[in-house]
Amino acid sequence: MKPRILLVTTRRWFSAARLAMAFSAAGCRVEIACPANHPVMLIRDIAARHPFGALAPLRSLHSAIGRSLPDLIVPTDDVALGYLHRLHEQAPSIDESTSSFVRLLLSRSMGEPDSFSIVSSRTKFLAAAQAEGIEALPTEEIPDLQALSRWFATNSLPAVLKADGTSGGEGVKIVRTEEQGRRAWRKLHAPVGLAHVIKKTCCERDPHHIVPWVRRRRRAVSIQPFVHGDDSNVAVACWKGELLGTISLDVLRAWRPKGPASLVELSQNDEMIAAARTLVRRLRLSGLCGFDFITDHATGRTRLIEINARATQTCHLPHGIPRDLIGSLVSALAGRSLPALNQARRRGIIALFPLAWKSGIPSEMLDSTHHDIPWEEPLLVQAGFAEKDKSLYEKCLQMWARIHPPRAFAGEAK
Repeated sequence: MKPRILLVTTRRWFSAARLAMAFSAAGCRVEIACPANHPVMLIRDIAARHPFGALAPLRSLHSAIGRSLPDLIVPTDDVALGYLHRLHEQAPSIDESTSSFVRLLLSRSMGEPDSFSIVSSRTKFLAAAQAEGIEALPTEEIPDLQALSRWFATNSLPAVLKADGTSGGEGVKIVRTEEQGRRAWRKLHAPVGLAHVIKKTCCERDPHHIVPWVRRRRRAVSIQPFVHGDDSNVAVACWKGELLGTISLDVLRAWRPKGPASLVELSQNDEMIAAARTLVRRLRLSGLCGFDFITDHATGRTRLIEINARATQTCHLPHGIPRDLIGSLVSALAGRSLPALNQARRRGIIALFPLAWKSGIPSEMLDSTHHDIPWEEPLLVQAGFAEKDKSLYEKCLQMWARIHPPRAFAGEAK
């Protein structure tokens, strides 16, 4: 019987579709809990879509789990991760008869529940890393403006303020003066504003800010010194505290400052992988997650910045070491021996779809990279390029035809 995978996503990120394709290729039945009109629904191998209501997210997720009965749940963004953590806590109040199954499934999918509060807090997570002897960027939670003033009195600027529970660089502010810092803290700590909710709901079709706005929920804010350096990350597959596979990447270009990567280069950083292995074991993690690092230009020191305790946008890539992430995780889930060692190329620059084309990277730079474009799903490709410029689709189609002249692209075959 095929393993059942339930992807949970609140954001209309194309990475969720790439993940669904990878799990399907690994022999899984893939279902998804997502908002309406999500790009993932453009691919052909989704077995079922479960509605994900922003006004009752926990009940929506509980219902989706009951209908899907998955073997594994995979969150693809931080909001989805937060909902799943809350569902583990509140499942008995939703349905006592099924709460044991739901909580056991969530623990199996993401790791020991004791770690949920740690991976959800930047300060707690980095404190746990430092306790394991891992060099991490100094991070302090800032509960009020007095604490911020004390930090400014003993640290130099610029600095980076971050709000917990945010992703894609949206909850990150680089500040160069104390007044900028105070304004940024007020904005990040305050409940989501009505204008922001309207923009997200109407323009970006993301209604998951409505409930936090109604409840006037405030976010925890932390501060880190700003480091002039190069960003890197390690995406991992893990199972019950064991590291199964890793993908190490240096970030060459990002969609926006401190935002998601658009152009990356495969690398092999043993120091980062060792840190990831230690933290996976320490927190008893399962599933897919990513660790972010920065290498200081001035000192050459590589330090841990944060964890993304959910699938990241590069987890689908078939370049994991020693094995690809999805294949390794599915094998562990099914109780099978791990797949053969990965012989795929381990060096090279990869343009990530569709952000590399949305971020305005020069075409001459793109010409010399591996294009991570899902050509086998033409509707997804068209949707990704249409968000920026429809002509990009035609240009990339022509480029694909030059590289693969013997066969037609699936989207053009008649």
